[in-house]
Amino acid sequence: MSRENCFVSEIHTYPVKSCAGIALEEASLTPRGIEFDRCFMVVTESLGFMTQREIPKMAQILTRIAGAELLLSAPGQEVLALPLHGGGRNPTPVVMRDSTCMGVDQGPYASSWLTDFLGQYKGENLKLLSFYLPFVREVDPFYTGSDHATTAFSDGFPFLVTSEASLAELNRRILENGGEAVPMNRFRPNIVISGVEPFEEDTISELRFPRSHAALKLAKPCARCVITRTDQTSGQVHRTEPLKTLGQFRVFANQKGERGAMFGQNAYLIRGAGEQIVPQEPVEVLYK
Repeated sequence: MSRENCFVSEIHTYPVKSCAGIALEEASLTPRGIEFDRCFMVVTESLGFMTQREIPKMAQILTRIAGAELLLSAPGQEVLALPLHGGGRNPTPVVMRDSTCMGVDQGPYASSWLTDFLGQYKGENLKLLSFYLPFVREVDPFYTGSDHATTAFSDGFPFLVTSEASLAELNRRILENGGEAVPMNRFRPNIVISGVEPFEEDTISELRFPRSHAALKLAKPCARCVITRTDQTSGQVHRTEPLKTLGQFRVFANQKGERGAMFGQNAYLIRGAGEQIVPQEPVEVLYK
């Protein structure tokens, strides 16, 4: 089914998990997500993976892609340049939630850079891993069924889809509660769509991009965590919003019965690896 005026309004990639993202004017779709998304991750010396849940200041690390390099910058720090596809050898296993990934240590200078800016975590220095590209990290087959889906260092799915209408409705309720509206970057989406009703994405099965014939499967609602309370510019953590208001009208269980305050849909690619999408291009929706 096609919906008039439904289109892509924003596209983002986040090269380093939990650091600042990059708004894109053109994005390549890969089975692991938007190209370069979550292909690096900060860990402790004992290989505990770090996010803004543990270190909100990670939001202040800016990322930029220049040719074959990933550039990291932060207040008071020199720019750190890294091979975009990761350097080094000898991959190391690191446990993320219920799965194991393979990452490659990006060396002592990257470790010093991160530790200097973010500080130690529970007495441990920090390190930067790149995703070991030959490794295949499967998305939970409970949600993919007969489809084959993979991801890199995301929490579990290669794409997160949100809508402008859902944010507008959330902010309307936050303002009614006496709070301040929040920007979309609090939710760190990969693809934002416009032209649907608030939370209509809950009922969408597929997003199709007619220009390239690519398609995403919307697999499950995304339960939101305390990262949504972190200002993505300053790294300061808000005391309650937007989770307080989400908790008033968006708490329900996913297909596994896991409850959470839901905003956005986790998704994976079912067609069109290597194709490009751009802001303002039309989207067709297929409903459940």
